[in-house]
Amino acid sequence: FSYSADGKDFGLYSCKLDGSDLQKVIDMPGTHELDVQVLKPRPIPPIVREEFSAPRANIPPTEDPATHYENGTFRFDCMNIYTNGAVDEPMPDAPRITTNARIRFYMNVQRQNPHYPDPSIFLKEAEVSLMGGVHEDDVPADVPLFEQVVDGKGNVLETSDGKFAHVMGMNFERMGAGTKCVGCHAGHSMLPVPVNKSLAEWFNVSPSATVSASSFFTSEEGKVYRPRRVVDRQAQSGGDTVAWVANEGVGAFVQLSWEIPIEVRQFVLYGIKHQPHKGTTIVVNDCGIVLYYNSMEVGRIASTGRLDEKGTPVSISPVDIDAVRIIIKDFAGTVNNLSLAALAEVETIARISKLNYARKTEE
Repeated sequence: FSYSADGKDFGLYSCKLDGSDLQKVIDMPGTHELDVQVLKPRPIPPIVREEFSAPRANIPPTEDPATHYENGTFRFDCMNIYTNGAVDEPMPDAPRITTNARIRFYMNVQRQNPHYPDPSIFLKEAEVSLMGGVHEDDVPADVPLFEQVVDGKGNVLETSDGKFAHVMGMNFERMGAGTKCVGCHAGHSMLPVPVNKSLAEWFNVSPSATVSASSFFTSEEGKVYRPRRVVDRQAQSGGDTVAWVANEGVGAFVQLSWEIPIEVRQFVLYGIKHQPHKGTTIVVNDCGIVLYYNSMEVGRIASTGRLDEKGTPVSISPVDIDAVRIIIKDFAGTVNNLSLAALAEVETIARISKLNYARKTEE
């Protein structure tokens, strides 16, 4: 297990089951050894027959465009660049939704000057569909590539916490093959790909929202339970530290708003994980949900019922909205021994509204 006596420099240690006999395995100064792996024999993987022809060129291309397609092409399909990982899945957010997005392909090629770094050169730019899809059938094969997604003004798209949302790894495929993925951010290759384009359009759009609330609580120690926590894709991983806590009781609400319209079909509301030793025993027994478009109410869910720590789905007929308000109608228990309303997470399962096609035409 990982352990640090001062909370600053973690190493790998072992002990007996009762916690005694602490023994250091390895602790390299100035680094965190956090990921403990069991060393054991593994089955030898099967030998898979090569299904593609041998490369025409055995060395990477240079900055000379004539060398970029020496090994043919492959098809690049990202079904939806905005797809996020599941709640509590340890990966950053996907890019925030926008209109007129484009994707830029870069390649890393062989160095021709021994005194300079390996060059990265711009290859091409392609359109991202309004539903988030990228489909390019002439990307160079057998070349290490990376991508960068930009908005209509050429600015690199950001995640909800202001970080650049692009793929920093090296994409690669053989001639005549193809790739399929969703998301366009670190870790996205772990996300399961829906079986068709229509299913891939639906995703958790909450991280792209601007979040406000009727109030929020600040503890005596200065801990701020901000509304933004209901879209941080964390519910179980941090107990009340990843939750929004109001500075009031019944009637408190949190509101999510989007700059562009979305078509929503489901919400998933998460109650706070119970931690009785910290005085956190809250159970939200009921919520109301109000849907808005252009500041007008377009739908209402009178009762969600009791919220589960692992998520309570609330499905509706698809409707176009640009804001939603979740109102806590009834709860019992406490957060840190205080009787305050709170929510851990709000997932909004939606797709970018087709109303954006009209908006793009007007622009």
